[in-house]
Amino acid sequence: MACGNGDTPTILEANAAQPLVDTLTVGGALTQSGVITADTLVVDATGAVTLTGANVVGKLDAISAAALAFTAAGKLDVVRAQGTGVTLTTPGALGLSGAVNAGTGTATLRADGTITQEAAGLITAGTLVIRGADSVAGAGAVTLTGANVVGKLDAISTAALAFTAAGKLDVVRAQGTGVTLT
Repeated sequence: MACGNGDTPTILEANAAQPLVDTLTVGGALTQSGVITADTLVVDATGAVTLTGANVVGKLDAISAAALAFTAAGKLDVVRAQGTGVTLTTPGALGLSGAVNAGTGTATLRADGTITQEAAGLITAGTLVIRGADSVAGAGAVTLTGANVVGKLDAISTAALAFTAAGKLDVVRAQGTGVTLT
């Protein structure tokens, strides 16, 4: 889907028999009222992206010139998530195989399962918030040990919490059964 007329498209339902890749290019904001089903979802928007339904998406590659919010119904692999603020939510595991870039804004990772990152899955954010999917309880085990560029960390885990920052890090909260900050 491509849209560039300045209207804010709303996805009512996107489920073309679970396509391998579903690409949404939007010249403005993007919202939804249905569920998106795709192996991989690629989003490129000049406005805010708010896709917070129980989306059945395995991989996310999303860029927004404004805020980006995405919710998955299960395990989610983030190939890329970029916006002035980034919120990623799943009741399952959250894997960062690519970068999460909120610039100087806030990146919020909400997962009831584990939160992990690969070498390319670095996080850039003024503030990083880590919670469970309900945004109150803790996430599962958190292992974010790449050279993350984060100014402030506010993290709650119900298991072990390991976080590495490339530079100075202000810790608002770091809670878990075992906490390692580097």
